[in-house]
Amino acid sequence: MSRPAALRAAVAALAGLLALVGCDQDDVVNIIDPDPPAGLALSGRLTALDDGRPVAGAAVAVTGTALRATTDAQGEFALEPLSPGEYGFTVRGAGLFGVDVPVVVGPAGAATRHDHVHLTVPRRRRDVTLAVVAAADRAPVAGVPVALAAFNDPALENITPLPDQPGLVDTTDADGLATLTGLPATRVRVVVGASGEGGTEDPLAGTLVDLDLRQQPAAAVTVALPRADAADQPRVLATNISATGLVSDPLLWVQYDGEMAAQAAYTYVEMSAVPTDRYDVRWATPSRLEIVLRSGVFTTTSYRIIAARLVDGAPRTVVLSGFLTWQAEPGPGTGTCGETVGDLALDNGAADLDFDSRRIELAWTALTCADGYAVYARDDHANPAWVEVDRFPLDFETGTVRTTVELPATFDRFAVDGVVTPLAGTAVELCVLPTNPVSPTPGAPHPVITVRDVVPPAVTDIVQQSWTRNDGPETVVFELRVRFSEFIADGTLMPLLEIRENGGDPDFVLDAALATWTWAPGQREGVFRIPLEPGQDASGDQLRVSVADLADISGNVAAGVWSSAWQRLNETFRYDFEAGPQGWTVDGSGWEWGAPLSGPGAAHSGRYCWATGLDGNYVNGMNASLVSPSVLLPEGEAELSIAAWYETETCCDVGYVEIDAGTGWQAWQTLRGSSGGWQILTFGLGEYGGRTLRIRFRFLSDGSASYPGLYIDDVVIGNPTPNASGRSGRTEARE
Repeated sequence: MSRPAALRAAVAALAGLLALVGCDQDDVVNIIDPDPPAGLALSGRLTALDDGRPVAGAAVAVTGTALRATTDAQGEFALEPLSPGEYGFTVRGAGLFGVDVPVVVGPAGAATRHDHVHLTVPRRRRDVTLAVVAAADRAPVAGVPVALAAFNDPALENITPLPDQPGLVDTTDADGLATLTGLPATRVRVVVGASGEGGTEDPLAGTLVDLDLRQQPAAAVTVALPRADAADQPRVLATNISATGLVSDPLLWVQYDGEMAAQAAYTYVEMSAVPTDRYDVRWATPSRLEIVLRSGVFTTTSYRIIAARLVDGAPRTVVLSGFLTWQAEPGPGTGTCGETVGDLALDNGAADLDFDSRRIELAWTALTCADGYAVYARDDHANPAWVEVDRFPLDFETGTVRTTVELPATFDRFAVDGVVTPLAGTAVELCVLPTNPVSPTPGAPHPVITVRDVVPPAVTDIVQQSWTRNDGPETVVFELRVRFSEFIADGTLMPLLEIRENGGDPDFVLDAALATWTWAPGQREGVFRIPLEPGQDASGDQLRVSVADLADISGNVAAGVWSSAWQRLNETFRYDFEAGPQGWTVDGSGWEWGAPLSGPGAAHSGRYCWATGLDGNYVNGMNASLVSPSVLLPEGEAELSIAAWYETETCCDVGYVEIDAGTGWQAWQTLRGSSGGWQILTFGLGEYGGRTLRIRFRFLSDGSASYPGLYIDDVVIGNPTPNASGRSGRTEARE
């Protein structure tokens, strides 16, 4: 007999027994039957909290059943029929924050019928560091557990985090610092634990901290932890709440060593997958807290249980449990699955794995004995020991399991560059185990696969960073920046620079032999620098860059010689923001520099740009400006070119392109509504020849709806030309 069939038989027998004592059979079937009888077919749509866009490729599963589905390109999914009742839907996916969503399926034909649901989930966006100090002397406190406790966003009401995700728990180091990674960009609640007697960790005590992560914290968040004396420190004598055993009981209880109820201003219990109208909270005695289910039993799922009390007249929160899972965690030799994932493979092959490939698609044949799967990774750089990077329940016995694993930021080769590059110059090993293994250690006898960068490097951009005509009295430096697709290996020959006459000053050609080459740290780019003496004018001439046998730090080689097309030297200065903010400053609050995760989802060129919010909508009430450095224009014709993407509330939120040439700011262009994609806006600057000017982008929003906002990239002053990737063309725009 198969496992589902056997369990259905057991359910039927149990239902008959419970009927004798007045229990409703539907309560049993709806909660624990892995294959519920035919009922209401259910479909739904999954969107991201951050930007409201559909989420494709996410796994949606119904807790306690074998039902699961994967969202399509529109975020839609469909499930087999479900009996009317209350269910917990788990949602997981690459880049998503795993959540448990309660869903009520109404009876067919009823007024409360639900046959299409809309699920909203956050993405993993934010890393936050907490600095835990003693309230009395502000000294760092080491050894304090820190963990995500709950969402604190009305949009995620009744939606709870899945506890088995990496980065949600940490312990403060000697400097009192603890870091949680991959948190959602929303309001969250974090629990900061306290130390018990003798320095031992008491996981049932702590302080709640509310954080607003809609913007990335610029610095560590300081948490002042009171030093509790023995009378103030709660201590649990006994409880039937256990993270290592199945609780099938209508009553949960916690026994304290003192009269807690006498001090409690209020007591609040919050449980995922169990609505508050399904259970009661009471103090059976002044020291015994009880949570009583009104019908049925507490079953295998995840719960948060939180109580609050008063200490010395000031509110203090005591967390009875951050995350509790009523599912046994196997120790060595205690699991029940002796099979191994023998055919673990890359689902999309290895041909496109590059140095910055962070999401790895895996596939394997399902194991009949597995309750779920855990994915482990290690590398030969910063993570020599196995690290659990994903865990999810799957209870179907046949077919192919497919999942996308996202390597955490701890696998980044160069943290300072702001780009996660886990395969740069290193190999990553992956191993998949059932969550109930007989042999619980990754590696033999469990098969291991290795992933590495296999894509050769290339030149991606050749950018003129300064003027090619010197009208001043002192020597200036012409800079030409060459960018590569990834980190270039030590010992690689510098590129060859050639410059030839092409119709500029016939008596002067910029001497390429005077050029010096400097690699930037990490060797993803380098700069040619050539002195330009007073009165020299190289504009109009042409340059070309060549590279030979370009090799990256992973050992991939682009054999042979590659040469760029000949480019015209121009009186042009380009801000592409790849090397940083490039001297642009922010007046007010809201503008951010970095890699966009919302809005257009990518910069106009390269990886970085400026935006009113890199991974979410702009804030209400915003009044902030992005301001350029001062630029001295040469005499003659010149042009301003801007790559802009915008989506705003048409009526009330607006961006302005403004210029100041010494007479105050003047608005040139209004940006509102939707651009329909990246647009190139151009403005003539001929009237400002010989003058110093600044450009700014000012953004205003009211207090109502917010949208993705305004994104700015590739600002060019002078005579714009296509870059090495071939981008060109423009849309004239001036009001």
